[in-house]
Amino acid sequence: MQTALVKSSGPTTTNCSARILIDTGSSRTYITKHLKDTLQLKVIQNETLNLSTFGSAKSKQRTYEVVNLTLNTVNEDNEIHALVTPII
Repeated sequence: MQTALVKSSGPTTTNCSARILIDTGSSRTYITKHLKDTLQLKVIQNETLNLSTFGSAKSKQRTYEVVNLTLNTVNEDNEIHALVTPII
């Protein structure tokens, strides 16, 4: 999988470096709770998903916090919505 090092920011923090994992097959974007806490991101809503992993016969229901953050690139800033998870 592809990765990139980017600058990310929240409403109260100017910049924080973050390593992103680019998964073109994923339908959601996830960040760690550590990054959420570092950027002091506010929860905008909760989202409940039924998750199935490769090879599993049964899905698991899980509720995630959803936050907004900005990825800062050389050419532009991109605001994204992300689900918060303890680890990736």
